[in-house]
Amino acid sequence: MTADIHAVSSLEVAVKRLENSGFYWGAISGIKAKAVLRDQAIGTFLVRDSSDSRHLFTISLVTAVGITNVRIVFSEGLFSLDKKDTSKTNTNTKFHHSGPPKFDCAVKMVLYYMIVTRKILQARGRSSLDELETTATAKFFLWRPLYKEVASLQHLCRRALNNQLLAGGSNEDARRIPHTVKFYLSKYPYPV
Repeated sequence: MTADIHAVSSLEVAVKRLENSGFYWGAISGIKAKAVLRDQAIGTFLVRDSSDSRHLFTISLVTAVGITNVRIVFSEGLFSLDKKDTSKTNTNTKFHHSGPPKFDCAVKMVLYYMIVTRKILQARGRSSLDELETTATAKFFLWRPLYKEVASLQHLCRRALNNQLLAGGSNEDARRIPHTVKFYLSKYPYPV
């Protein structure tokens, strides 16, 4: 029973962080997601509620061959990409896993795949997804979230501070942050 309560509690926190992200669009259909992503650049994505009742969320993203949807699996308190959808990921062995990695938060998973996308581009000497050669298969590259609305200035500052701290802020910088600000940052510890 305690494990169930913990799982529900951690899911509530993860959903709240996803809602705070700004790129969670809620209960929009796949058709509506395609419409809002239609004129966006390759790698632009949003997260929405899944139309498949077996899954909580879906990532809708623009690929070189069009807009595709990848389900997010929630199992045993962890989020991952649907295994059959991970075939769309780059199979470069440096970034390939025997199974999709699992995360305690959907936003953390999105950030991971954004970082992987940037590392793949760096390894290929590219600065944008438009510079990659297009192929006949969809590649799972997360580059830029499509925000549903403009975030508050307070939240934009939080993302900027988180980005600065993740990008190499020193321990001294972190120690100088007031405790109330640290608490606020901890409620959404991501730069995206």
